[in-house]
Amino acid sequence: MSAVPLRNNKAAALGVRTVSVLGATGSIGDSTMDLLRGARERYQVEALTANSNVEALAKLAKEFGARFAAIADPTRLNELKAALAGTSTECGAGESAIIEAAARPADWVMAAVSGAAGLKPALAAVDRGAVVALANKECLVCAGDFFMQRAAKAGACILPADSEHNALFQALSSGNREELVRVIITASGGPFRTWASADIEQATLAQALKHPNWSMGQKITIDSASMMNKGLEVIEAHWLFGAPRGTIEVVVHPQSVIHSLVEYIDVQTPVPLGWMRSVYALQFGFASECFIDELAAAAGKDPLAYRLHLLQKDEDIKYFDATWRTARMRGVLQMAADKAGWGKPLPATHYRGIACFGSFGTYMAQVVELSMEGDQPRIHRIVGAMDCGQVVNPGILEQQIQGGVIYGLANALRARITIEKGRIVQRNFDDYAPLRMNEVPPVEAYYVESTEAPTGAGEPPIPPLAPAICNAIYAATKKRVRDLPILS
Repeated sequence: MSAVPLRNNKAAALGVRTVSVLGATGSIGDSTMDLLRGARERYQVEALTANSNVEALAKLAKEFGARFAAIADPTRLNELKAALAGTSTECGAGESAIIEAAARPADWVMAAVSGAAGLKPALAAVDRGAVVALANKECLVCAGDFFMQRAAKAGACILPADSEHNALFQALSSGNREELVRVIITASGGPFRTWASADIEQATLAQALKHPNWSMGQKITIDSASMMNKGLEVIEAHWLFGAPRGTIEVVVHPQSVIHSLVEYIDVQTPVPLGWMRSVYALQFGFASECFIDELAAAAGKDPLAYRLHLLQKDEDIKYFDATWRTARMRGVLQMAADKAGWGKPLPATHYRGIACFGSFGTYMAQVVELSMEGDQPRIHRIVGAMDCGQVVNPGILEQQIQGGVIYGLANALRARITIEKGRIVQRNFDDYAPLRMNEVPPVEAYYVESTEAPTGAGEPPIPPLAPAICNAIYAATKKRVRDLPILS
């Protein structure tokens, strides 16, 4: 058993909660402030601290109306006071001021001061029984037993903020502690994972600071390069969760998708999973493009004209780790619409829907023409336009677009997942009914001529197809489809 329960029995406060962030200008503090920024109405900032960055601390204190701000460097107190002149924020400096910030009456404290310097402030928050989100390793590495016993005595609630231990915190709730076999913490391996020992001895500071997966502070990046951080995390896990030393293991996992996992006697392995960026495309494409169509209908606008209006400004939009150009998306939209005859008369009972989406660096737009046979859609024509950069072989590209559309059509219409007796029934592709030849409509594939670097072509036709179908169904029936598959 752990030395202190991670959750106590205190009822969560209703309304606005007060928050203090110790180490507000560091990488973890910056992420915390960003979360608070997105829910201003729910939180009041009590205290903020920083090591030496007066300018950033003062800026945050003004933005969030902090009641107290403390700088660890005692020589910079006057500088902090000058930066916060004219505000109601109290100022302090030195170790005693950082401790005061932690001791102030906040409901929730983010303890993100790095190094052993974070121990005393974290204890100050613990001693008053606060909810402490612990992102400081040294509290447990230097004084784990002492820290957890002190938290238990005060009735404090310790929540692990570090990704590995937060994942364990979630996974451990899925089974009985008596059945615990082992706790597994993953490691990326750092920048030197594939290096020979002799080469590592000659490594430079710049090479050690070049982490392959994460952007972090210098200390944690160096600890990651040397793998020292995993030794520290094993110690943390021992004290946080009361896991015996022999049950904690480290596995190198370069992709950094899984942060931690837990194995029980029944061999279930709960895995808190962080999705890789590209997996969002199907779900997000369906939700966003159907919603944009709803907005167009609510505004009384043509769906194509509404999208082109949203994309009218030439700009580069940063989304996750990719940059998307509005001009290129506008180009495929207009091409698909022109080739499909958007706005021109259709046969009686025929309707069109349109959608666009970007994935794998490629821009894709599609127009679907259908009619309704009772409550079932009958697809008559699909027109797709793609901008995947420079095209090497147009014939193969046409086949890739058509193949992606046919797969996406089967997926949108029929790819239902069912569960019986706790197991997924569909185990592989053969469990799904494929489209018959008489169900496959003509698929017209077009591409934008470009000198941009080539990008993906096989999967980008899939995400915009389902919303294009559903938007056409709305045009025919004035009813929105909000669940997939459509024929479920």
